[in-house]
Amino acid sequence: MSKPENLAASAFQCHTKLGVWGLSFWSWPDMSPEEIAMKVRTQQEAAGRKNPVPHPVLRFTTAYGLPALGVGGAELYRSGPDGHYTYKLPLPEPEPDWEEKHVQRTWAEWWTSISGALSEPIANPARN
Repeated sequence: MSKPENLAASAFQCHTKLGVWGLSFWSWPDMSPEEIAMKVRTQQEAAGRKNPVPHPVLRFTTAYGLPALGVGGAELYRSGPDGHYTYKLPLPEPEPDWEEKHVQRTWAEWWTSISGALSEPIANPARN
């Protein structure tokens, strides 16, 4: 997720799948981002996923970096298989006439603080 619109699309997809606005990610203690990417690939291939590593680039942070996202009222919870979490964000529920573009504008406003807590993008090593 290297652009505001990618972040917005991810949050919109999270809302569609889980019913909450958030960012999902993988995490295991004492593993580098590269090790995590490879573990996710192995885990997803074993589960029969056709596209186990869809993101061409990754951005990462530490557990200490999450509060630095600067989004008040956010919460973290386990949201899938081992190692999968969602950082739930306190966006209001959409009005019936909301569209993804409105969500993108909202995310663009938060992009600066969120982006500052994440690393620069790196190529996803699990895509090789």
